[in-house]
Amino acid sequence: MQKRNIGGRAFIVFALGAASHYAVMFNRVAAGQMFPQLMAEFNTTGVGVAALSSIYYYTYSIMQVPAGALADTLGPRKLLSSGLLIGGLAWLLFASARTLTIASIARLIAGFGLAGIFLGLLKSIELWFPAKKYGTLTGISTFFGNLGVATAMFPFVILVNAIGWRASSYAVGGLTVTLAALVWLFVRDEGPNYREGLKKPGLVSILKTSFYGLVEVLKNKGSLPPFFGFMLIFGGLMTFTGLWGVPFMMQVHDIAQSVAGSLMMLTTAGGALAAVFVGWLTDRSGRPKLMFCLLAGMQALAWLIILWTIGRPGEEISTVALCVAMVSMGVSNSSFLPAFVIMRKANRPEMSSLAQGLNNASGFIGAIAMQAAVSAIMDYGWGGEYFTEGVRFYSAAAYRGGFTACLAAVSLAIVSGLLMTRDARG
Repeated sequence: MQKRNIGGRAFIVFALGAASHYAVMFNRVAAGQMFPQLMAEFNTTGVGVAALSSIYYYTYSIMQVPAGALADTLGPRKLLSSGLLIGGLAWLLFASARTLTIASIARLIAGFGLAGIFLGLLKSIELWFPAKKYGTLTGISTFFGNLGVATAMFPFVILVNAIGWRASSYAVGGLTVTLAALVWLFVRDEGPNYREGLKKPGLVSILKTSFYGLVEVLKNKGSLPPFFGFMLIFGGLMTFTGLWGVPFMMQVHDIAQSVAGSLMMLTTAGGALAAVFVGWLTDRSGRPKLMFCLLAGMQALAWLIILWTIGRPGEEISTVALCVAMVSMGVSNSSFLPAFVIMRKANRPEMSSLAQGLNNASGFIGAIAMQAAVSAIMDYGWGGEYFTEGVRFYSAAAYRGGFTACLAAVSLAIVSGLLMTRDARG
């Protein structure tokens, strides 16, 4: 009976942790899906909306290194519930914002609150499940995370068009706060693998460990290729899926916003289906370096296809090609799996969690930098026209310039992959 109770509790803990990861991934891209509404509401430029979308990543990325230590000291229950509460309240602030500055502050707070959710989820899996199930449950968690992205790209876009971006944001904030309450009520840290007294260092110890560990990892030359490789791949992915993909389809290919959002879900489908398989194949083959280069090549192919469609607006073949490109781009997101394997192998076991946090942060650094750079290119090429009132219209040439920069970035990611430490086999 006791074993059955533990199993039931473990399922509840995992389900709420997976739901929390779903909320984080939804939050990551939701602002970008409201691109036209936010541009019109705050009377801003493409760079302005890009800054609003990407500012979330500032605190999110900065918190990745200390978040690993917080998962050990606070435990999953406190880390998940407090993070969701902060994220939910930030959504409510965002929904009520009357200026771009307040909206940006709200996104910044959301990034701070939600930064430790994924690491808290991984910690809860470690505490409640056997080690042999860790990879499988992480893969399932990735699937739910991608489901959150898919929800932001299609159902949420429909909701925004139906009731407006403010009402939609209030609804998201309320649901996130409710999830925080459920986590606090039902999640516990004392799983079968919990050992009293294992951790609980103070704040000063956390900061010292984070600082000196970060210096050690960054001084290790083997850490740099996976860091920069994943940074460039994820930066390109988020530039398209999190910001410019929907406007591109609307303005170049004359696709309705709701339809563009549904097509964008193909990136999520590609990522969700690839994640478990790529992780299994990486372990099975022992060639994470090769897997990373192949996945980076998938994104390069996606950008080439997207650039090809720019010269064929409205053609049926272009729509089919865009679908192929979005699936290919989604698959490329699984590059984080071999990149994390390489990063772990390149560093001491004592530094592995911190190194993984740094590698996770690299993706968000890439998202910040590339969204800003591409948006600057887009605004530079703007011809003064408007798509609708308050929403800028960008020409095919402007999109070609911005997306060519993304192709160049992923080409550098392939170079980073070639510089990674040698595979376990061969």
